[in-house]
Amino acid sequence: MPPGDDPENWPHERVWAELRERLGASGVPPLTEGRLIEKRVLDMHDYVVEPMVSGRLFLAGDAAHLVAPIAAKGLNLALHDAFLLGDALVARLTGGDDSGLGGYADACLRRVWDYQEFSQWLSEVYHGTAAGDPFRAGTTLARLRRLFTSPTAAAAFAEQYLGTAVRY
Repeated sequence: MPPGDDPENWPHERVWAELRERLGASGVPPLTEGRLIEKRVLDMHDYVVEPMVSGRLFLAGDAAHLVAPIAAKGLNLALHDAFLLGDALVARLTGGDDSGLGGYADACLRRVWDYQEFSQWLSEVYHGTAAGDPFRAGTTLARLRRLFTSPTAAAAFAEQYLGTAVRY
């Protein structure tokens, strides 16, 4: 659905038809339909606020960045921000060390931008063939072939998906 679509454009039957198409699988019972009690159209878009620091204001989590839910990285990024900021504040308040606060935004943003790029890449892998563009479909299939035939590509994918890089 396009951003800004009106929930009234999504009557009960249309919602369930989409869910049946997207969640249905052969060999399993059909979805059990129920009454819809609330409908909303969420504007899911990626964004990054730079700088993440302004004076004594430190942004973290969704206040600083949103990443599409396709790669399930939003909570990871929010926790990473919170842990870095918490450690930096403790260091400042208990020992007068400002280095953590001074490097907070740069440390967070390296990971944020890496996850943003990975989320876009993964979205293209998942949805590129459905775009109706033969070129995008071809590049999507090339990515999948590489992912499943190259141990190096598979290892790089696993590192990005798990967030296990030594340094961002």
